[in-house]
This record gives sequence, structure tokens and C-alpha cells, in this order.
Amino acid sequence: MQSETDWVEAPQLIPVDRSDLEAVDCPSGMQFVRQGIVLNQSKAMDSGNAVHDAFSGATKSYVSSRGALNAQEVAGELQQNLLFDTRPDLIQDAWKGADPSVRGWSYFLTKLHAENILRFDGGEGDQSGQLAIDFPDLGLRPTSEIDFLHAGPSPEVIHEIDYKSGWKRWTAEDVANAFQFRFHALLILEAYPDIAAVDIRIWNTRFNDLTYGVRFRRDRDHEPLMMEVRRRAELFARYRNKAPDQCPANPDHSRCLRCPAVSLCVLSKHLAAPIVDPERYLLETSAMEKTVEARKELLAEAVRRSGRDIVARDGTCFGLDKPKANRKPSMSLYTAKGKTDEASE
Repeated sequence: MQSETDWVEAPQLIPVDRSDLEAVDCPSGMQFVRQGIVLNQSKAMDSGNAVHDAFSGATKSYVSSRGALNAQEVAGELQQNLLFDTRPDLIQDAWKGADPSVRGWSYFLTKLHAENILRFDGGEGDQSGQLAIDFPDLGLRPTSEIDFLHAGPSPEVIHEIDYKSGWKRWTAEDVANAFQFRFHALLILEAYPDIAAVDIRIWNTRFNDLTYGVRFRRDRDHEPLMMEVRRRAELFARYRNKAPDQCPANPDHSRCLRCPAVSLCVLSKHLAAPIVDPERYLLETSAMEKTVEARKELLAEAVRRSGRDIVARDGTCFGLDKPKANRKPSMSLYTAKGKTDEASE
């Protein structure tokens, strides 16, 4: 099965990663990350990347051998990749995130004819997992990488598998609702114009669990998928050169909880009054709460480093020495005056 849109350099087009297309849900937060004001990186993300690299390396060896490796050999290489190619501080979590699936995935892989493996993360040339779609009028090339793409019994349907190694147990419903996989479906339909549909599943590697497939059909889904990706690309083009405070911030409870820029959010710098839109005001309040939580985490780290509570000139304090009557087991804000009054009683 031949792709018609293999990666070709286009210097006049700006590559746009899938994560940036997702981030336009909150353009202000997107720009905090893109401009390097905050770092969107964590040990959990690095561990997940290590798991992906381990599966990718084992896949590459199997494909390079033209299917000569058996399941035990593939499993052994995958485990070696986890142990010897992973950053030392990530090995334990990467191992826990991948090992439950090593045996099952290796048997799955070796039951596939090597020539039916169309693309994979780390593949080269026409087997590269990197796919893109061009919008020349916007000067943009949105792109994303497919973990694993293979042919199946029907020549009209091809199959994507994406690896997730975190604690969230993905379901078919999650796949259908995630922009990542709607974008992947569009990229695959564009790359393989002769197919009628693509099935997408998640392999939850921490639990050795494979979701049911979610089918994206060309006749039903291609147009709305293109409209969504195009709209996100337009928003990216509109805001990509602006400062964060020149971009709208769109609060959402779950998104704000994950946002690395929450402590700098423009919504924390003002109060929307009077309340014209109660629902938006509620969402802004939720975002502000996440800002405060993030600031308290930074304060707690400062207390742990210094070994003593933080005391401001006006008597506001933060730490563990809160008056006994109001004490909680975790660090919190309190006033020095309250402690003095308690001591004098």
C-alpha cells in the first residue's frame, strides 16, 4: 500500500506540531509555552517518551529483519531498550509503564507480516511515522507523528495503534474525543487516498489493554476533520507572533489543571466585574484557583529548601507553623497575629 504524500521539505511553509494545534484552545497559554516563558516538560512526559522510543526501536529491528525475529527476541530487545537506552532516573517508571505489555505486544507484532507495517515512530523514508498536511495560503504545515500504522485484511481500511503509558486508562470514547486522533485520521486519509477508512486504537501499555477501534470514514468524516484542522491552523496563524497578554485566555477546569503557565495566566491579573457572563466568570475563577494552587506549590518548595516558614512584613505567613486551633496537616497561609493571640491566652 503506497502513500502519496511522503514528507517533502517545503522551506516556505512553517511546520506546526500537533501539540500547538491543540494549544490554540487557549492562545495565551500556547504562547507562554511557545515563547519559552514556561517549560512544558515533566518527568512523566520524559518517561512516556522513553517508552515510545523502546517500542519504536523494537519495531524497527523487526521490520529491518523482514520479520525474521520471533516474539521472544522482540520482547528481549524491547526490554533492553528500556534498561539501557533510557535516562537512569526514568528507568523505573518507564519499565512499569511498558513491561506489562512487552509479551503481548511482541506476539502481536510478530504475527504481522513485516511488509504490512506501513509506518511507525522512528521509521525512515516511506515508513516514517511523520505525516503532514499543507495550507499554503496560511504558510503552515501542520504535522504529527504516528506511533504504528499497519494494513489489515481489507485493503480499504488501515489501522493505527498509539501507545499510552500513563496512569490514565484510555477508552474508545477518549479516542473519538481527542483532537490528536481526529488529526491523525485526517493525515492518514490524505496520505492514502485509496482507502475508505482508518481504525484507531490505543494500547494502554501500563495495563496491557487495547481499546476497541474507532473508525473514521472518508465519506462521512473527511470534510468535518479538514474543517477542524483548518480552523485550528487559522487560529495558530493569528496568534503565533503575539505576546501572551495579547492573546485570549479561555479557562477550562481540566485544561487549567494541566497548564504549565497557570501561575502566570493573564486571568489572575484582573477580576471581571460586574458579572456579565456568570458561566465565564465561574471558569475564570476556576483558572484563578489553579493559579493560587500553583503558587502555593512554589511556596511549599521554598519552605522545604529553607526549613522555615515564610513570613511577610504584614504578618502574612506560609508554612507549617499555623496556630494549633486552625492547623492542617499540609502547608497553608496564616497570620502571625493569630499565633500571638493564641500564645497570650
